[in-house]
Amino acid sequence: VNNRGFSNSNLLLYALKLCLNISVKIISVSLSVITKECKLEMELYNVCQELEKQGKIVCVSEDNNYVNSLPARFDNVIGVRGVENMHLKVSSHELIQVMSDGEPEFALNETNTYNVFRGNSKATAKVVGEIAQILSYNPNLDKNEILRLLEKKYSRMTYMRNYNTLNKIPNVKAIWNIAKEICYIINRMQNKHLNVIELFQVPIMC
Repeated sequence: VNNRGFSNSNLLLYALKLCLNISVKIISVSLSVITKECKLEMELYNVCQELEKQGKIVCVSEDNNYVNSLPARFDNVIGVRGVENMHLKVSSHELIQVMSDGEPEFALNETNTYNVFRGNSKATAKVVGEIAQILSYNPNLDKNEILRLLEKKYSRMTYMRNYNTLNKIPNVKAIWNIAKEICYIINRMQNKHLNVIELFQVPIMC
């Protein structure tokens, strides 16, 4: 990704090709290609197909705005969508097979500071953790077997999560108000004309 947090299909294809030649079991892809027509769609699909044949599990975040995102909607990866008030739900027949907790919270990082962790990236990280735990007992499972185990485990567990109040952060309306305040400060200090919609197009809120 570049310094604004964006990538492109060429970089994604290159990264996935590198994964063909390294010894890993799980590949976490916390980004998506969201153009309506991706010229490299077939190449991306074929690489994901090769990774699946190697027994590698590719977990891909859907776009946070639910745009038709690739490779999250390929049938040879596990697509993940972040939702609120849900721990984990698997629908293996859907384009996006797994829904998991994407509600924003503060996460402590390695520099002992906090970042906001939210949305489909957070959900994907949680799903990868679940898969890693399953594979610790049986490392030879394939994608479909893992989906079946997750579906069985969480078929009756789509419950409201109880958050530690220290981690709970404001709801969507409050986040919108924070974004408006950030826009106001940027525009005043930098003499710009940024609006809130533009702000949400970059990962500055994280």
